[in-house]
Amino acid sequence: METVIRVNTTNIIIRKINLNRLRNLAAPIGAGKLSPEAEKEIKEFHNYLNSLAKNLSPKDLMEIQILEKYGERYGIGVKNCNKGIEFLDYADGKTKTINNPGITIIHNDKDFADVCCVFYDLKDYIAFKNIEKSNIIKVPDYGTAMILSSVKQFPQVSVECDMYEKIFSYMPNNDTGRIITETLLARHDGKRLKDKSVLYKSYKNLYDYSKQLMI
Repeated sequence: METVIRVNTTNIIIRKINLNRLRNLAAPIGAGKLSPEAEKEIKEFHNYLNSLAKNLSPKDLMEIQILEKYGERYGIGVKNCNKGIEFLDYADGKTKTINNPGITIIHNDKDFADVCCVFYDLKDYIAFKNIEKSNIIKVPDYGTAMILSSVKQFPQVSVECDMYEKIFSYMPNNDTGRIITETLLARHDGKRLKDKSVLYKSYKNLYDYSKQLMI
């Protein structure tokens, strides 16, 4: 089943993810015009999406098709709480916000309604789903996933976390991630909040760590 929404002059189609598209991604538009480093990064990203196709089912994530005047784009997307869309573009591997920015709340298992996992961006959440479905590493049972998508959304996420007895934080290993984690720990003591970035302390973020596991 598809849902079509219109943002300004752009039509956006939301549907269950097409796993065959993930398996058959070609070189990105503009290939040959990119630096060798950028081309290598995008090829690694496409290889990573291929691993998603092996581990996920169509119900795990939503695919976004953006119909623009000069063509179309595909990617993985989720709706945020402000009627915007957080979008991971298949072409360049970058995350973008379409329309209004806001936090994203995704409900998972009602049996663990008091447990929440917090992610910095959509890419890290997708990495988490890939690890979860591959069974390479055990991940926490959880009832809710929250995605910031921008540091500006952190105050709202911090307040939302008050509702949960257990919180697992998957922030990047940079200054921003450390400040967010320390602030969450100050608000929610170490018994309630677990800093999971220690799992990937040698990597930039959960996505980079997951990439090494899957590719």
